[in-house]
Amino acid sequence: MRTLVLVALLLFSSLSFAAELIVTAQEARLYRFQDNESPAIATLAKGDKLQVVALGTTWFMVRTSSGVTGWIQAKDATGDTSAFRDSGSVQPDKP
Repeated sequence: MRTLVLVALLLFSSLSFAAELIVTAQEARLYRFQDNESPAIATLAKGDKLQVVALGTTWFMVRTSSGVTGWIQAKDATGDTSAFRDSGSVQPDKP
């Protein structure tokens, strides 16, 4: 029973802070790290939908519809991240 409650809480918490972004740049790169000098792991097209994993101030960690997780520059995507920000889940950008 305790395990079931824990699983339910984890599912609820991940769903309650779900945020979706839309790529607004004609073409955007998904990077391994919060640094445009790090390896690009995917190229995203305008209109692609992304699920927010973590927020920085100028970068978003996202998961693509194909399951690839990486960092995109905040200037290249838009969406309502207020629930995510209100959760205290914002991480400072890498120095």
